[in-house]
Amino acid sequence: MKRCRLLLLALLLAGVGCGGDGGKDENGSPASSGGGDEGGTVVVKATYSGTAKTTGTGVLVAGLFRTLSTAQAIPDYEARTSAEAAVGAEYTLTLSKVAPGEYYLLVYYDLQLHNQHDAGKTDRYVLYEGQHLAAGATALTVRAGAITTPTAVHFGDEFLLGSGGSYQ
Repeated sequence: MKRCRLLLLALLLAGVGCGGDGGKDENGSPASSGGGDEGGTVVVKATYSGTAKTTGTGVLVAGLFRTLSTAQAIPDYEARTSAEAAVGAEYTLTLSKVAPGEYYLLVYYDLQLHNQHDAGKTDRYVLYEGQHLAAGATALTVRAGAITTPTAVHFGDEFLLGSGGSYQ
């Protein structure tokens, strides 16, 4: 239980400083150090068109992971909308000072209070390029001083984050 609280606190702190502006640019803070001033930037355009939130916050979250695992709870870098995302609206999530390297992009919509992949939660998600299983995911390459803009991400209710962070 104590570990879950610490992980939740880390996620909340990662979102501090992200200003909401009705779907314009959102700035991401790295969940871990590393990129420094020489890091790259990843700009993600995301649209969620599924069911509106029930018990969750309704925020859109973009996370970069060096590796994908159902045990992974905290992304290496993360950006989120600071307020509920309107269903069907496009948002720009910017992850800054990302250390150069290969990353997997996971975007999710907080439908049912996503809390470190708790059992029974079914937040909607998609991996980069429309994938839903780690085995089919495509990595993005981040270069120092460069801006990486992946293809726009559009998703609905097709894929659910399940118990233990499983991809369904």
